[in-house]
Amino acid sequence: QAADADARELAVIGCGAIGLTTALVAQRAGLRVRIYARERLPDVRSFYATGVWSPDSRVCTSEHASADFRTRWEEMARISFRRYQTLLGLPGEPIEWR
Repeated sequence: QAADADARELAVIGCGAIGLTTALVAQRAGLRVRIYARERLPDVRSFYATGVWSPDSRVCTSEHASADFRTRWEEMARISFRRYQTLLGLPGEPIEWR
């Protein structure tokens, strides 16, 4: 179910790479964020994995995709990549180019 557009608070489940990135992006958008996590750094799985941004889709196979899926996926990937680039240069270098 979609979130209420007027909501100003967000709960994030997990504090791995995706959870922390989601929390940071939400805070930048002005939301109040609370993170719920079973493990904390350095015990989260993401801490030991290499996160790679990729526009590659394994969401669904072509026979299950709608006619506009390719266009929508490319648009979402481009938006995601632009957002990813804004995270470069933060303290602790959570995002870096290699």
